[in-house]
Amino acid sequence: MKFLRIILILILILVAAGIFVKYYYNVNPPLQLTSPDQQEELPLQRLEVPQGFRVDTYTTGIEDARSMALSPQGTLYVGTKSAGKVYALRDLNGDFKADTLFTILTGGNMPNGVAFHKGSLYVAEVNRILRFSDIENGLGKPLVPEVIYDHFPTEKHHGWKYIAFGPDNKLYVHPKYGWI
Repeated sequence: MKFLRIILILILILVAAGIFVKYYYNVNPPLQLTSPDQQEELPLQRLEVPQGFRVDTYTTGIEDARSMALSPQGTLYVGTKSAGKVYALRDLNGDFKADTLFTILTGGNMPNGVAFHKGSLYVAEVNRILRFSDIENGLGKPLVPEVIYDHFPTEKHHGWKYIAFGPDNKLYVHPKYGWI
């Protein structure tokens, strides 16, 4: 009898959870882009920006873009989490749309974090930090990064990192790990 009560309670919990999920996603549908062809379907009109500003799409087709860094030369570097790639995007004709895409890294270990500093691109993976020196002059050529730190834990669960350079010119990594 006690076993039947437990089963009945579990069924009621599952039904309630199903109703909640259905209600939540009908009220707050997730924003999804399944292919580059759906650019027009992005709900850009739902974004509110100050008067005089507008929102537009710079590029599409970048799988799982997570972090960005902009170089003084105007190159936009994009790190991904699950795609394992880092990209460089350039707008060569000045129309505010990326017209050149370079793949900087493939097969990375969740290369989420990117930071540009003094001509070099820094990439944070789960277990290490890479540096691509003089990156702007190397775009379009095979690039070999230098490993500048590789003592992070290797666990992927919540292991991706965000990085940035501070005003003291030090590279800061996810607060749990401090800076290097």
